[in-house]
Amino acid sequence: MKITSPIALCLLTSLLLLGCDQSQDIKDIDCDSPNLTKAEKQQANCFWNMGDPTDRSQNKGF
Repeated sequence: MKITSPIALCLLTSLLLLGCDQSQDIKDIDCDSPNLTKAEKQQANCFWNMGDPTDRSQNKGF
């Protein structure tokens, strides 16, 4: 009895976490839109979009 209850608790917890992890399709969100909320920007990964690279960032040589 002592061994089965932690195993059952672990299995139920893992099933609960799997049920909560419902992936949602990310729509094509225009990151340049000023009407986006912070949550929408975070969902669309807009925070990592820093724009086009400049000539200076492409020049890695000496």
